[in-house]
Amino acid sequence: MGKLIANQRRKKGISQIQLGKLLGYTTGQGISNVERGKSPLPPEAVNTIVLHLGIPRRTLFDGILSWKKTILEKRIGRYGKM
Repeated sequence: MGKLIANQRRKKGISQIQLGKLLGYTTGQGISNVERGKSPLPPEAVNTIVLHLGIPRRTLFDGILSWKKTILEKRIGRYGKM
């Protein structure tokens, strides 16, 4: 999902800093983290991303759920090895 956000952001001519400010971040680092898969897209950011980047809401929700599922599976796997 991060690559999709990055590609759409670039197509629209929006910088990470500009998108970050639209989402309430003070820098572009929060968006950079989302685009690189280091942080999930906050659910409250979905409407802003839909509005400014034109990515379908369902695509973003699916991406958030997938990211959360991956994290949960890693944690369960870690505890299951004990």
